[in-house]
Amino acid sequence: MVETNVVKAENTFCVALRDGRLPLDADHPLGLYRDDCRHLSGRELLLDGVRPRLLVSSDAAGSAAVFELTNPDLTLRSGSVLPAQSVSVRVERRVSPQGMLELITLRAYTHAPIELDAELRLAADFVPMLEVRGMAERVARDVRVRANGDTLEFAAGATDGRRRSTIVRCAGATAGQPGALSVPLTLQPGESRVLEVSYAIAPRSTPSSSAPRDAGPPAALPLAAAPPGPPKACLVFLTSHGSRDGLLLRDDLDHDRSLDPSTFGRMLDQGCGSAPTVAIVSGCYSGIFIGGVTEAPNRIILTAARDDRTSFGCGAEERFTYFDDCLFQSWPKAQTFTALYRATDACVRSKENELGVVHSEPQAYFGDQVANLALP
Repeated sequence: MVETNVVKAENTFCVALRDGRLPLDADHPLGLYRDDCRHLSGRELLLDGVRPRLLVSSDAAGSAAVFELTNPDLTLRSGSVLPAQSVSVRVERRVSPQGMLELITLRAYTHAPIELDAELRLAADFVPMLEVRGMAERVARDVRVRANGDTLEFAAGATDGRRRSTIVRCAGATAGQPGALSVPLTLQPGESRVLEVSYAIAPRSTPSSSAPRDAGPPAALPLAAAPPGPPKACLVFLTSHGSRDGLLLRDDLDHDRSLDPSTFGRMLDQGCGSAPTVAIVSGCYSGIFIGGVTEAPNRIILTAARDDRTSFGCGAEERFTYFDDCLFQSWPKAQTFTALYRATDACVRSKENELGVVHSEPQAYFGDQVANLALP
């Protein structure tokens, strides 16, 4: 998946093909995601049933992208043939924490009026990121589609009884099943028409009274595979999708539970004790894991971002995030964890400069007892 276009705002991001499509007829990791759940899995724009051709696209802005397209030779519903490159199509896409907005501008370069239909075909599956990546078993979800006027609503329940939905609206369109928005257009020579399409990701509704309730974070969790007796040293690496509350837990894909700093601090207390300990936390907002509940003189804590910043490189087509990749590249060259942090921070900053985004600013805490700890 190298030919992709990525736009992101906090925990919401869209990964699409270079022409802006999310294919409807193939299994793929593309989509509009929020909080690790895919809220839109299919999105294709058609002109009288035919896909426009890509001219150029750019996602350099980070949270916005532009796609320039045009029509191929096209037989209109009137029976006349519209020559290629008679209609320009400009799609401006912007992602926000609440969803996505598209402005689709169609302009006629013809000598006579033309009539055609612009249609968006859409799909949603509400699959968690870890299932998309094959790291958890795929669970079938009953997705319901409701068409009402110029609006489509995709909704699905989850195992926790919560309801997720994506609402797509285009003024002047007619919504139909199984998931299409169609706008009939009449364009005079040189005339432009702008279609505004909003993709609103609704907050997860609370569980019904009959649904199992989340018991909240555990009092403490044991560190996996910890040997009996006090350890000589501890190295803990956490990587997942993060929020301002903590890191997503793999076994709680459909719950609001996450690993929070207080719970992680208790895990380190019980699993590592007074042994020299290095905790590496990779995820958006992971700087929340540096603070009084996790700090200790025998601990080093490295995080992928500040407590109010997102990290980057978490698209479905990426093997490692920017932070993870930089950390792994820097590890063989560094002598101490202090040097490792500095090299990783510089590498991440370089990658983010190329992307043109606000820096995630990886953070570090070094306890007095391990300030100059050497790498193993």
